[in-house]
Amino acid sequence: MFGKAKKKKSEELDEQFEEVYKEIRAIDDWDDPRKIEHYILDSCEQIITLTKEVEGEKKSLRVINSYIADVEKIENLPADKRKEISETAGKVTDLAKSRNDYLKKDKKVTDSVFTLMQQYDDTMPEEIVRMQNNENYQEKIRRDMATLEGERGEARYEIEGNRKADRLLGRFSIFALVVFALFFFILMAVRMQTDIDVSNYMLVFLLAGGVTGLLIFLRQSALRKERRARIRQMNQTTSLLNSVRVKFATVSRALESEKTRFEVGSSYELNYKWEAYLAAVREQEQYMADNEDLEYFSGKLMRLLAPLDLYDRKIWLSQPASLVKGSDMEKVKEELLARREKVTQEIADDTESVKSERDEINRLMREHDYYVPEILEIITSVDRLCGLAGK
Repeated sequence: MFGKAKKKKSEELDEQFEEVYKEIRAIDDWDDPRKIEHYILDSCEQIITLTKEVEGEKKSLRVINSYIADVEKIENLPADKRKEISETAGKVTDLAKSRNDYLKKDKKVTDSVFTLMQQYDDTMPEEIVRMQNNENYQEKIRRDMATLEGERGEARYEIEGNRKADRLLGRFSIFALVVFALFFFILMAVRMQTDIDVSNYMLVFLLAGGVTGLLIFLRQSALRKERRARIRQMNQTTSLLNSVRVKFATVSRALESEKTRFEVGSSYELNYKWEAYLAAVREQEQYMADNEDLEYFSGKLMRLLAPLDLYDRKIWLSQPASLVKGSDMEKVKEELLARREKVTQEIADDTESVKSERDEINRLMREHDYYVPEILEIITSVDRLCGLAGK
């Protein structure tokens, strides 16, 4: 969380030194100056490396101590000052969370849809209403077409029935004529062959034939009149149907043009995309507002922390939640103290390793009486560099 430096565990260092000691103990010919010189130089390099590690750890320790001092300064503030900082940090925390939530949230609309809706931002409500009206009008015309188709079909069926009835009546009239002719000839034959008076029968027969013929004539006339009326009605229905079909084609072309333009299949889908676009715009506006507010409250938090002369006040912008509750601040302090203890122990371990390595160099030089001026000069330089001179 706070400044970190690269560390080397004491166990690993001990293992490395042990390997070096094993190699040294394995040397058969200690009288070879080159071998002694080689291990002394290796040890000097190890000391320099370890010293750099110690310096890095000391720097890290200084940073940790500075952060601990910062925490204590904030904890020791008067209640009113502490409250103001806490409230401001809370605002920064909430705004940062809102912004991050927006950035993580899946987009409700694609970029292409957003751009398309943005082009019609001023007219889209009217476009949706127009498309809905066209869909409603198209559906009404479709129902009218179905009704007219039904009426035309019914008229066609009735005309065909009328024609069948007319043909049947024609056949019946021929049949009746044949029957009347047959009876007439029978009556004439009876009159001529016998003395029976058939005048009355003839009169009744002629009267019946006349009435039957008249009824047939009247019925055929009625059928023809009805058929002409139904044909006129069917023609009118067909004409109206053709007109309605033209309207249907016109509104259908308009709808297809709108669907193509807005890349939708219906006004419902267009309205859905529009609502999603509006929601995205509101979220975008909220995001921009949050950014402005976050910038303001972040600046305010820095201004509130400025008089405390902290080591690094900007670090609190990355973790403002720690300033909100005292318990969170206490956790931060505990982590820093644990980190300081660990780094302190690492410094002690590495320092001890440096001393051990330097003692090993002195031991080799004493045991083998190896005091070459060039090597002594290198060792003296390493001592100065590592702060071991006079130790």
